[in-house]
Amino acid sequence: MVFGRKKKTANTINDSLDNLDKHLRLLEYKIKKQHNEAKQHLKKGNKSKALKCMKIKKMHESQKDKIISQKFNIEKMQMAVDNAKFARDTMSALNMGGKALKKLYKNVNPEEIEEQMDKIEETLEDTRSIADVMGRSLDGGIEENEEDLLAELNDEIEQDVSSDLNNISLPNNTDNVVPSHNVEEDELAALMREMQV
Repeated sequence: MVFGRKKKTANTINDSLDNLDKHLRLLEYKIKKQHNEAKQHLKKGNKSKALKCMKIKKMHESQKDKIISQKFNIEKMQMAVDNAKFARDTMSALNMGGKALKKLYKNVNPEEIEEQMDKIEETLEDTRSIADVMGRSLDGGIEENEEDLLAELNDEIEQDVSSDLNNISLPNNTDNVVPSHNVEEDELAALMREMQV
């Protein structure tokens, strides 16, 4: 029957399952047919033919149970084969990965890597130091002489005020009478008149 053929494992299993499915459908048809015929014979009063049909039906049902059991065993075998393939493929992949890693790390020395990382850290530290130096202000030390600069500015302001006061011309006052209003007020009023024009 099905088990005499020798093919590749997957094909043989699939072929066996297909053949068993076909045989099961045929047996189900025969079981149903014998059952219907037994009912017909019994209705006609022919008990012996009805019993014969029921016995054939029982033989078919027994054969069907055996085929279902065979199909279950083959499906279990198929799962085992699939699992074996997955395990084989996994082992193959792990083996290849292990060889690749071994090849990659063959010339790698952990101490050399540590030394290299130390050098990189030193270089980065030097880079940060250089960046700090390059970022310094080039103001020539003005910040340190702020007090001197403010003192110089105050001196200039005092000189400007003295100069402005010296340039103000006072009216001739022969009577030595002190003017009743401030000179700065007069200048401000004149300036305001000019702005209105």
